[in-house]
Amino acid sequence: MSSGTRLVLGFLLFAAVVFGVLRMYGGRSLSRRAPDSPLVAAREAVQADNTVVGLVGGIEAFEQVAVDTPSSGAGSRARLEARVLGARDSGRLIADLAVQDGRWTVRHATFTLSDGTTIPVAGSSGR
Repeated sequence: MSSGTRLVLGFLLFAAVVFGVLRMYGGRSLSRRAPDSPLVAAREAVQADNTVVGLVGGIEAFEQVAVDTPSSGAGSRARLEARVLGARDSGRLIADLAVQDGRWTVRHATFTLSDGTTIPVAGSSGR
């Protein structure tokens, strides 16, 4: 067997091992999702918004202030208010959430900075 053939077979064996390990690890990590709640969904929406994260300078704390669930709808909708503390600034998040496909999702959200400036959160229907 030539050295080129050995090199190709070695590379294919290495690639197969790496693929197997990544597939096994990736499958387990995707199945370990955070508990589903309005707070988790709102935090994920804020962390995914580069504008908010850029203005507050990285989220250091995310504290739930209030969650209201209307009596009609049997728990499928919620309005969440949270305080967000960042490295440079802080603010308040107001988010309207709903259950879609068994998971909480943000339907509309706004973020108000400490100076009173209000911006829509990306991914919500307001932006």
